[in-house]
Amino acid sequence: MDLQSYSSFLLVQKITFLVNRYQYFLYDNNVQGESVAFVEQKRFAFREHVTIWRSEEKHEAFFTVRAEKILDVHGKFLIEDTSGQLIGYCRKGFAASLLRSTWEVYDRSDALLFMAKEKSVGVALGRRVAQFIPILGDVAQIIPFNFILEKDGRIVGSDHRVWGSLNDRYALEASDELKYCDRRILLALGILLDALQDR
Repeated sequence: MDLQSYSSFLLVQKITFLVNRYQYFLYDNNVQGESVAFVEQKRFAFREHVTIWRSEEKHEAFFTVRAEKILDVHGKFLIEDTSGQLIGYCRKGFAASLLRSTWEVYDRSDALLFMAKEKSVGVALGRRVAQFIPILGDVAQIIPFNFILEKDGRIVGSDHRVWGSLNDRYALEASDELKYCDRRILLALGILLDALQDR
């Protein structure tokens, strides 16, 4: 299936012990559609190398995500096709993330495609203050990380929590301004946001 013509996906995290298990579905008008990708990885190994499969059966690899350097404070993650060719990469904006979690998303030519930022500055600041306060810090953990995708100061998409299930579910939506962005880059970003932001 060619995903390039689709602009909305639903990431579902299944509740498991010691394993991150994600499944991507097409998502249209708040309706979950066909499954398009599957990921299963030990939680403590997520920063190393992750294979995204086309289905739960894991017969056909789709693409991979790996950390360029395991101890890189900027968190640069390379997105590669099944032959190892670079598709693009995501990098945590360290300075910007001190106040508001921010990711920069690039194509294979180092061109900045867009940035993913926590939607609410107030919630981001409140979360950071709450982590130093007993009990309140635990409560803050259940507040979802919702992101906007921003390009040249314009909102061009979002990654937000979808309520109504025991499983974590996040809708990843891109506007027409991102129609030429390789969908594997978008899917990789959604997985990184969930796995590394402790959502």
